[in-house]
Amino acid sequence: MNTQTLTMIIIVGLVLIWAIVRQILPRKVSRFPFIILPIIGVYEAVKSMPQPVIPAHQLLEAAIALSISVVIGFLQAHVTTVYTESDGQVYMRGGWLYLGLWILLIASRVVTDIAFQQPGQPGSSFAGVGWILWADLAVVWGIRGIVLCVKHPEIRSQLSQGRRRQRDAY
Repeated sequence: MNTQTLTMIIIVGLVLIWAIVRQILPRKVSRFPFIILPIIGVYEAVKSMPQPVIPAHQLLEAAIALSISVVIGFLQAHVTTVYTESDGQVYMRGGWLYLGLWILLIASRVVTDIAFQQPGQPGSSFAGVGWILWADLAVVWGIRGIVLCVKHPEIRSQLSQGRRRQRDAY
């Protein structure tokens, strides 16, 4: 095993540990997962789309993957616990089921990618359809954020208070 592979395994392992801890522990509601992450996902998806024409098989793959993302985002919103602490700060916590839904999304993405591999192309085709992965993430984050904001008005209130505080600071 070369140094680059070992380094990559360590980095991926640390990111996975960090992601698991983030889902299990409560975190303050902020604009990052509700606004910034979906925007980053859309931006990266558009930036990495094939030019000038998206192949028909990629459009079908994207339609299937994005349909799964809508369902996962909706389910994630419903298993996320939202509560207000005594200081008025709104927190959310995903929990183990939320983490399981992320794992399900990743597994569905791998299966979809394998199902849509083109004959004659060696290995995974993730390189050519990275835009679908970014679109998946944008949809999951966006749907989850919309459902949580509709279901928990205190989130909207905290997000708008954060924007006001930031505007008043300037």
